[in-house]
Amino acid sequence: MTTVGVGISVYNGAATIGQALASVAGQTRAPDQVVVVDDGSTDGTLPIVETWRSVLPLTIVRHGVNRGLSAGRMSAIAELDTDVILAIDSDDVWLPHHLARLLSAYAARPGIVSPMAVAWRPGSPDPIDWRRPLQPKPPAPDLSHLLIMNWLFSGALFARTAYYAAGGLYRFVGCEDWDLWLRMLKVDVPVRVLSEPTVLYRLHGANMSADDRVLPTEVQVLETFLDETTDPALRAAAHRSLRHRLARLALRSAYDHARDGRSPAARLAAVKALSGPAPVAVRGAAMIVAPRRTVGRRDRSRGVPVR
Repeated sequence: MTTVGVGISVYNGAATIGQALASVAGQTRAPDQVVVVDDGSTDGTLPIVETWRSVLPLTIVRHGVNRGLSAGRMSAIAELDTDVILAIDSDDVWLPHHLARLLSAYAARPGIVSPMAVAWRPGSPDPIDWRRPLQPKPPAPDLSHLLIMNWLFSGALFARTAYYAAGGLYRFVGCEDWDLWLRMLKVDVPVRVLSEPTVLYRLHGANMSADDRVLPTEVQVLETFLDETTDPALRAAAHRSLRHRLARLALRSAYDHARDGRSPAARLAAVKALSGPAPVAVRGAAMIVAPRRTVGRRDRSRGVPVR
């Protein structure tokens, strides 16, 4: 039987780690090993994790100082000796059949098996929209389309051997999973995405997955991929993806310049946004014509105070 290990890196997660661990304990197919890395927490995270020792096959690793999610995940994987591994973020929740569905798909075709996640807004009138999975659906589940956009969930299941074949480390902060998936597909690890949601992804102000704050790191991931790749088709896809992200960064810079009253600089930055995908190019064109008015309208629509 395939053994499965779960890694959790947590930093100051006292408010949510209990729910995450409860969802792991409630699986119809129990994990064989669970490693929680307390990444230098200064709140009550550790005592909460300790209460689960009698319920889960639990190992706790402590970082004396906060080292970040990538370091936490690598510490967790180093402790796991199971056939396959996967992560759960300390603020997410698994549905009871999550592990069983992933392992069934893995048995049918070993490789990366990505769950489907839905947005979860605890306390809101409509906390879950089951019809809207978080991940975009690619035209084809291949490396070229993964270079354009990361459509794999961070908590995907994969063989421990595949992790080490792809380099055995997380190299970035903020896009660590995307880089790992790219390297795994590059060494021909097959990939599959479940068709039904099994993860509740908690939405809050700290989420960065779809945030422009990760754009600089996404650029680094793509530049690194290009440095390590000679395949013409893959390089073309990576260049296209890089061009789109640089255009979005240029548009963000144009907005910042316009807010500060630097209209000439805003227009100059907006010209670089014209090489992006259609929505970015349209916004860039509007910024060239009327930077202050365009950014003011955008900020008002988002509830941002207009300077």
